[in-house]
Amino acid sequence: MGRSILAVVAGYAVVALATVATFGAVGALVPGAFASVPWLLALVAAGYVTGALGGYVTAAIARRSEIDHALVLGVVMALLGVVSMVFYAGKEPLWFQVAIFLVAIPAVLTGAFLRVWRKKGASERTRTA
Repeated sequence: MGRSILAVVAGYAVVALATVATFGAVGALVPGAFASVPWLLALVAAGYVTGALGGYVTAAIARRSEIDHALVLGVVMALLGVVSMVFYAGKEPLWFQVAIFLVAIPAVLTGAFLRVWRKKGASERTRTA
């Protein structure tokens, strides 16, 4: 149980830190980026990548039931996304908030599936060697 909690917390920490770094860098380097649809779309894509990274980390730490652990991370992120929607209501376009919400679970599952796929490939390479 301890490893499971650690896996989800670590995955969330990776997502949070990567997201803060990405949004901070874009905000500092591109004036007006948060009012630009192309930049907001790029941030949604970046959110998918950071979510996948978090899902990968969660699956790697969990070592078992990797997809289930990533799904828990995705649900936590989605719930916090709802809180964010309320907090940032009127400060960000609604479509952007909804898009970020909608990519949370698919993103973390992508990362977890990648981890499982890589682990399975490593296991097969070890057996055949």
